[in-house]
Amino acid sequence: MDDEIKRGVKVTGDQEDKEQQEKSLFDPPESLNEVAQKEWVRLVHELHAAKLMADTYRTALEVYCVTYSNWVKYVKQLETEDHVIMTQHNNLIQNPLVGMANKAAILMHKYLTELGLTPGSRGKQATIKPKQSSLWGDD
Repeated sequence: MDDEIKRGVKVTGDQEDKEQQEKSLFDPPESLNEVAQKEWVRLVHELHAAKLMADTYRTALEVYCVTYSNWVKYVKQLETEDHVIMTQHNNLIQNPLVGMANKAAILMHKYLTELGLTPGSRGKQATIKPKQSSLWGDD
């Protein structure tokens, strides 16, 4: 607060509370690993710019970031492993990492849609307008 006073800007308690809430929204949860934290920061800025970020999004965003981190890990592992592997009985099967990466991608898409971060979900948010009733009752 001293910095604001030095610059000649008076900050009220409500403004300080709002600034503190916004700052805490930008801070990634400590439970996230490095990859998930970077994704958190990237998406929080995008949500904030679109005026979609709210404290109620934290849990969904945290789960998305964990899923994203897992997806990155699976995809990196698949760069050095075959997508098809041989079992003990000489049967060829899909590497389980392929299914895990695909499942993570599906979950990521669901969370991105829920958060309004896919082109389709943004379009729906932009076009859905509350119905306005006419003052004259001729709706």
